[in-house]
Amino acid sequence: MTIELDLPRLDLDPYSQEFLSDPYPYYEELREAGPVVWLNRYGHYAVGRHAETKIVLENWETFGSTRGFGLNDPDRDVPLVEAPEFEPIREIPGMCTESMQRLYAAVRPDPPEHDPIRQMFMKMLAPGLIRGWRERILERADQLVQDLVARGGFDAAVELSDHFVLNVIGDIVGLREEGRENMLLYGDMAMNTSGPRNETYIHSIAGAADSVEWVGEACRREAIAPGGIGELVFESVDRGEIPDEAMGEVFVRLFPTAAVDTTSSTITNAIHNLATHPDQWRLLRENANLARNAFQETMRLTQAIHPLYRTTNHESVLSGCPVAGGAKMMMLLGSANRDPRVFEDPNRFDIRRDASAQLGFGSGIHSCAGQSLARLEGEAVLAALARHAATIALDGEPSRRVHNTLHTWARLPVFVTAA
Repeated sequence: MTIELDLPRLDLDPYSQEFLSDPYPYYEELREAGPVVWLNRYGHYAVGRHAETKIVLENWETFGSTRGFGLNDPDRDVPLVEAPEFEPIREIPGMCTESMQRLYAAVRPDPPEHDPIRQMFMKMLAPGLIRGWRERILERADQLVQDLVARGGFDAAVELSDHFVLNVIGDIVGLREEGRENMLLYGDMAMNTSGPRNETYIHSIAGAADSVEWVGEACRREAIAPGGIGELVFESVDRGEIPDEAMGEVFVRLFPTAAVDTTSSTITNAIHNLATHPDQWRLLRENANLARNAFQETMRLTQAIHPLYRTTNHESVLSGCPVAGGAKMMMLLGSANRDPRVFEDPNRFDIRRDASAQLGFGSGIHSCAGQSLARLEGEAVLAALARHAATIALDGEPSRRVHNTLHTWARLPVFVTAA
């Protein structure tokens, strides 16, 4: 798509390895170029400042989600299963199923179709229900951290963040214990679909072939353990709030799709921040009640979700800039969260900061329905670390996760001394 408008035009590639490995200089370039810019490589708009990002997130009438939260446009682009890039993996079982298409379609509606879905998930993830899981989550975090700290060194990404979140989500949804690691590969694939159909995208789909089958089986009614959110979903099917059994399975699959990688990545980023900022680690050790603040500040400083998209429903003006209808609008949340117009000394990690204005959970009708659970998980792990570890430091060079959407670490070796 080519739209001739009087806007700053940048040649930035938000999916290049240079950008993904260190996006912060590019974020600054984007913010300083103007409130709205045009990215030549992909032919769409982009916003990197806090004010404009918040407007786009909250104004669904102008910036809609029905054409997807990612770069690809289901109304305009060739379906993935028909695309030439898909050819090498076309025969993998489960990759071209109707249920996967229904899964992606389920999260895109704007009002009025959006409202009953949102209400259902808000009811299932209500703070009161999450509080019912609080003690079990805190106990699980405390025991896991205590065991890892006793070893002296561990991989904080794999052995702590991933392991913890997988089991919390597995328990809350009611998924069987054997094979829960499949949720990581499944979520990796789902999150990668927000980006271009590049090598990273296709590799993640190929790597998730077995996981697609596991998640499909684990999310069926007969496989779901009683007492969890999965059971609540199928009770909604029985009451007619969800149209059929197959759609119920789709909604159960939304939890391993959206609730694992994002939270795990943020916890990993928080541990990296604390390990590389000894002064902030000391503050947390002195006051473990700052754990939730540390998680929130991590979302602001090192936002895990890289880009998020909307599509312009009609012509409009955003902060004095003309915007045409029918075009993708990229929001770089990590850039908005470091906007000096909102956050003083924005590149500094400070767990005492009021970071409540950060946009990592989104804003408006499509904001994260599970954010209270994510905050609880982050608080549980960081507070447990503060109790059981006297010191924490990197134990070798961490390795970046190669991903179109998530900005985090694949491996984060740390060395700790017990308190």
